[in-house]
Amino acid sequence: MTGLTEIKLALINQYHRIRISQRQGDAAASSYNVRFEGNPGTGKTTIARHYSKFLQQLTVLPKDSISLDVTAASLKNKGVSHLEELLEKVKEAGGGVIFIDEAYQLATDKVGEKLLDFILPIS
Repeated sequence: MTGLTEIKLALINQYHRIRISQRQGDAAASSYNVRFEGNPGTGKTTIARHYSKFLQQLTVLPKDSISLDVTAASLKNKGVSHLEELLEKVKEAGGGVIFIDEAYQLATDKVGEKLLDFILPIS
């Protein structure tokens, strides 16, 4: 991908942190959650998908792991129970990524705040 120098550097740094953790035997204790910010059309969703593959290639996620995309609006409509279903699917697959598109929308009302209250302690 042309440009996105800061993201490339961040992924290189993440690569080195992961490899060091793996060599030290404590990779499972690390968190690989990320947040992508930027204007519409800047590649956030594309980078999130690449990040999922990146974690698979480094064996942080198993080869059979899954990547699920969901919008904040659909989460707000379906509630915490739907998020629990998505998390269960990820657990059954042995790991994976849940990408919440337009996640900033979760901070705009009580329903979204309830979802954030559920998400943040597990991330």
